[in-house]
Amino acid sequence: MEDSFNLIDKNNLDEETTNIKNENMKYMESHPELKDLLNDFISSILLHTPDDIFKYANEYFSNFKKKTN
Repeated sequence: MEDSFNLIDKNNLDEETTNIKNENMKYMESHPELKDLLNDFISSILLHTPDDIFKYANEYFSNFKKKTN
C-alpha cells in the first residue's frame, strides 16, 4: 500500500474539518461578544495601520487587562 495521501485520508480530513467548523460556530454563537471584540480590534488596526501588528495586538489587548485590574 502506498503511503501517499489517499481518498480515505481526504474524507477523514474533510469530516474532521467539518466537525471543527461546527464546534467553532457553536462556540461563537454562545459567545457573541467575541465577534464584537474581533470587529473592534480589526477596525482599530485599519484605523491606525501599525507596522508591527503583533506589537499592536499586544498593546491593544493589554489595555483590557489594565482596565479589569
